[in-house]
Amino acid sequence: MLSIVSSSVTAEWIAVDKNATLTIYANPATIFKNGNIVRMWGVRDFNIAQADVEGDLYASIMIQKNFDCNEARYQISSYSYHAENMGQGAVIYNSLTPGGWRKIVSNGVVDAQRKIACGK
Repeated sequence: MLSIVSSSVTAEWIAVDKNATLTIYANPATIFKNGNIVRMWGVRDFNIAQADVEGDLYASIMIQKNFDCNEARYQISSYSYHAENMGQGAVIYNSLTPGGWRKIVSNGVVDAQRKIACGK
């Protein structure tokens, strides 16, 4: 799993949203389609290191999401907190347990990622 994350970091990232705190990216090179469900990696890349609840610092979060291309919903399938930007460096924390399906808000960041993943 981590080798997939590491190799995807060198691929082309598309900035989906940016503010004073972070930039959110999507990576279309990581798209995997299974019927109407599409999986794609994204990263939340922080300008200043953040602290988790235990005080450990992280600079980015790699997030793999499943998008339903027929319905406006998504699911986080896995994520990992990294010590360095763009998913690099030591893994501070990770979860491989998929979350529940969530509704996508139109014209939001997740909707922009869904449009990239689903090609819409």
